[in-house]
Amino acid sequence: MNTLPSAPHAAPASPLRTRPAQTWRNPPGRREVLAQLSPLPEEALFLGVAEDGLPLLLNLADPLPGPLLIAGDAHSGKTAFLQGIAATVNQRLPSAHIVFSVLSHEPDAWQEMSGWPCCMGIFGFGRMAAVEHASALVEQAHTKRGKGQYVLLLVDGLKALTEDVEIQPSLRWLLLRGPARHIWPIVTMATTDRLASPHWLDFFRTRIFGHMEGSAPHLTGSDQPLFQHLRPNMQFALQEGHQWLTFWIPTRDESTRSNDQS
Repeated sequence: MNTLPSAPHAAPASPLRTRPAQTWRNPPGRREVLAQLSPLPEEALFLGVAEDGLPLLLNLADPLPGPLLIAGDAHSGKTAFLQGIAATVNQRLPSAHIVFSVLSHEPDAWQEMSGWPCCMGIFGFGRMAAVEHASALVEQAHTKRGKGQYVLLLVDGLKALTEDVEIQPSLRWLLLRGPARHIWPIVTMATTDRLASPHWLDFFRTRIFGHMEGSAPHLTGSDQPLFQHLRPNMQFALQEGHQWLTFWIPTRDESTRSNDQS
């Protein structure tokens, strides 16, 4: 049963939902917004706060959106967005219903999170440990181990994925079937890398965009200037139905430091 209520600006069948909360004039702190939303359903993943003050939630129990792509120019805040998702999961402890692991082209930027109870590991592309972890997630999905638990596979750098031949079979399987097995890939991509990843883009029905100076209609399906006006490291947009929904990612209010260079 879908425990997340519909929102005025969400398509009726969309698993991306919002629920009422205070209206914020500025990007809220993560602790503030989660305190107001508490308790969240176990299957709800907090992504950000829309312009009208409604929080944006992803229903992890519904695989319809498929894996998420976060695209934008350099310095748009893609890594900050991913790290904010990880920090939100950590802040919801002691719940063990959502855990995460990271595949990154710059794993050192994530090491502060490696000791968190909800972190399954930080892995660098091109390393055997990353290949083994991806394979283990596929095996977990096949055997249905961890039933009732949601795994976020945070992939920081689609270009690095396209260059790591050994990990690609497992990642391709997880992109196709992971959300239906409670394993959710969330992947970042720089707009300058889009031509290097044309076949991989087909895996992503749900695309979230940060600041982009140029037009990218083959990525966004739109040539409007909306993306040029998004505030870097703070604001993103996604399409719901025929409308574009802009939202803020919460400001850092914990010790985590984001790599704002990507």
